[in-house]
Amino acid sequence: MSEGAVAAATPELRFRLLGAWHPVLLNELDSGQLVADFVEQAFGRRDQDSALRALTRRDLTEAVAQARALHAKAMFLMTELRPGTALPVTLTVFEQPDLRMSPAIGVSPQAVAATLERVFTVLERPHLDTAQRLQIPGSAILRLHSVEEQRMPVTDEELRAAPPELAAEAADARFRRLSADYWYTVPGTKQVLLVNLSTPIGDIPHVLLGFFDSIIEASYFELAGEPVAQDA
Repeated sequence: MSEGAVAAATPELRFRLLGAWHPVLLNELDSGQLVADFVEQAFGRRDQDSALRALTRRDLTEAVAQARALHAKAMFLMTELRPGTALPVTLTVFEQPDLRMSPAIGVSPQAVAATLERVFTVLERPHLDTAQRLQIPGSAILRLHSVEEQRMPVTDEELRAAPPELAAEAADARFRRLSADYWYTVPGTKQVLLVNLSTPIGDIPHVLLGFFDSIIEASYFELAGEPVAQDA
């Protein structure tokens, strides 16, 4: 088990991350080749993992571009759930300094989360029909998720090298990408913090959402001056 910490103004959001996770240095992964090198280093070069690497390269490239554009605070990439069980997942944390609730609602986590959901309703935010509530000590969390079918990333070179029947099959191959947004209320404030979890292996979304939820429910806010909780 590893721990990741993200400064969220005050207090600080921390994660207990089960599996093999790697910090993604957003300022360094600024080209497709660097992303490809990072994925190869994380997943190795075994032929049987080539499709997994291709999916992860595409997913991570898009996630890094979005994270850089929106000034994400941190990103982590999971490569294995347990030894021998590959599972690419990205975890990205975004502060939302411009999204604050009305002073009249106070700082109750449930009140802030309810107001946020009403704002999303007015704005007709996509996927609001999937909304679910979670909570951790001091914070209410609103989850929205989506599952999108996308074309499998295959290069022209790979298509030319493949037998015609396999090339046609590869050109039409699809995969399902699962993305879940978790909107945390920050304890003692009217601020919110966004954590996104996504995977290009989204064929069993209900199972993966349960896994994502377990990551979120194991996270916690650490107030300034409090000792860091120790993992068993």
